[in-house]
Amino acid sequence: MNVADWAQTLSLPLVALALFASAVQTRAMVQQTRFSATQSRHVADSLAQNAQIALTRNQTDHRAEFFRDDPELLEWYLSSRGYPTSAYENNKRSLYVLTRMDIHQLNFLNYESGFLANEFWGAWKNVVVTDLEIPEFADLWPTVRTFYAPGFVAFCDSVLAARAAKPTNVATGGRVPKLA
Repeated sequence: MNVADWAQTLSLPLVALALFASAVQTRAMVQQTRFSATQSRHVADSLAQNAQIALTRNQTDHRAEFFRDDPELLEWYLSSRGYPTSAYENNKRSLYVLTRMDIHQLNFLNYESGFLANEFWGAWKNVVVTDLEIPEFADLWPTVRTFYAPGFVAFCDSVLAARAAKPTNVATGGRVPKLA
């Protein structure tokens, strides 16, 4: 065997070692790319969730600030959106319903997007169902529903339909009494 044969024989394991190292490096790069993609999805999800929170807080926070001590402005706000108006205390209840429904929708959308764990949504769903049993909520729902996401509207419609199908208690009509 001459020197060229020896060099070629020795280079074969070196090439195999280099190929193995390249495969290991490629695998590590693929894992790193997957990890980066996962992180990017989490960042995008977080941004979407923060946008929903900001939208809801913008709605709910400014309502409380603007309408707290201004009955005329509150009445104008409600009537301009098609809500019935009456005495200031009733208008404040209507505003409370709107604020609660915004929060309910935020939690529903967070659940639907996978941001809210099943156990938390299960508990909050009971709150939504209970709120929709309050007459003021049910009374405003036909007008309110036009301002919400279709999935949330379908959910609330199904809750109200199930409630309407239940037998009622004679004493209370099966409903939470309306505040006077």
